[in-house]
Amino acid sequence: MNLLALDTSTDRLCMALCSGEAVHAHEEPGGPQASQRLLPAAQALLVQRGLTWRDLDGLAFGQGPGAFTGLRGTCAAVQGLCLGLGVSAVAVPSLLIVAEDARQQALDSGQLKPTQACTVAVAMDARMGQVYDDQAHWDGRHWRPMTSPLVRSPSEVAESWQTVRAQEADRVHQAERPGHDRQGAAQGTWLYAGSGLDLMPLELAGPLRHRAALWAPHVAHRGAALGRCAVAAWAAGPRLDAAQVMPWYVRDRVALTTAERRAQGASAVMGLATGQAR
Repeated sequence: MNLLALDTSTDRLCMALCSGEAVHAHEEPGGPQASQRLLPAAQALLVQRGLTWRDLDGLAFGQGPGAFTGLRGTCAAVQGLCLGLGVSAVAVPSLLIVAEDARQQALDSGQLKPTQACTVAVAMDARMGQVYDDQAHWDGRHWRPMTSPLVRSPSEVAESWQTVRAQEADRVHQAERPGHDRQGAAQGTWLYAGSGLDLMPLELAGPLRHRAALWAPHVAHRGAALGRCAVAAWAAGPRLDAAQVMPWYVRDRVALTTAERRAQGASAVMGLATGQAR
């Protein structure tokens, strides 16, 4: 099986060609040029592996949430390829790519064993002073979503995660009492990942980081993680036709209003002045 996965939901253009059990990844700067580079880069990756477009059995795409323009560009390309090649596609949630990369980072650093369960909380910079966040659990073989992606302030996300960890600690405490079942008391090792971690206030992020098996604000190998997620999505389904290939936005706003930008600037100036006065 030859499966091509494409993702431009961040400032990186990422793709992976999955042939059998092998994943051949490619990454390069994305941004405004991603839409122009997407198909030529994919063509080059196919040529490197001695394949043509007609050798593909299916496609996968980074579904979002993420950059609006990037999501639309990838979906348009995948729709066209599905129609032209007569193949199906599978969607890969963008935050799950970050979670899978974090799991691999934990494996590489010895913080995690290959079949060890873990829970990954992801926060990705969504601009406009917000982050996209989600949580997923790895049971040793498969990913299982625990929540649905949200867009919130970094402070809200950190506070929410602290609440989740406190509730888990309560369940563990209850399970340790005589006569209680330990099963399901904890979700295993916790990893935190994504560019949104650096946006969280230190007083809120500090306790989370202290208790984390891995704190990973930077993605190490997004293309490879995309490929592994794509293979899993192809096996699990559902497989989509061209008309079903759609982005997952979560947020329907792309920019702050002029008044909001002015208020944000005034707040920053006030904060700076307050700091200097101290």
